[in-house]
Amino acid sequence: MSKDLGELFRHNLWANLKVIDAFEAAGEDKLQEGVQGTYGSIRDTLSHLVGAEGRYIARLQNKDATGVWGEKEGYPGLAKLRELTEQNGRTLIDIADRHEPGQRISGMWRGQPYEMSAILILLQAINHATEHRTQISTVFSQNGITPPETDGWAYGAANS
Repeated sequence: MSKDLGELFRHNLWANLKVIDAFEAAGEDKLQEGVQGTYGSIRDTLSHLVGAEGRYIARLQNKDATGVWGEKEGYPGLAKLRELTEQNGRTLIDIADRHEPGQRISGMWRGQPYEMSAILILLQAINHATEHRTQISTVFSQNGITPPETDGWAYGAANS
């Protein structure tokens, strides 16, 4: 077991919260539209990101993802989105900190059983969040707003 994997998720939580802070500072009412090549508006993209993280957690805990809050329920407001982001982030950190190499998970996906390495879901969670934070940065930039720095260097500087 290594805490290094957990560090990736500490960065992920930090970066997600930086984006939420920037969205709040910019005025969430001003950024209702997405731009071409992105998932959609910032709030829709954040909602999707948070919903997906909840589903990843359910799978990593060998639980059914039914009943996990998701973006299909609509934008919950910034305060609730922040709360869900923090909750999911702390849970993913804990899961990553306790991850054992070779760990397998199983469950049902669209009515079909599956089994896979848990590291694939952890990898997807990091990749998915990074892609959507990049899209959100594009929306900020196209609206004349400097996006927050969320890369590893900025994380290191903020946490040293």
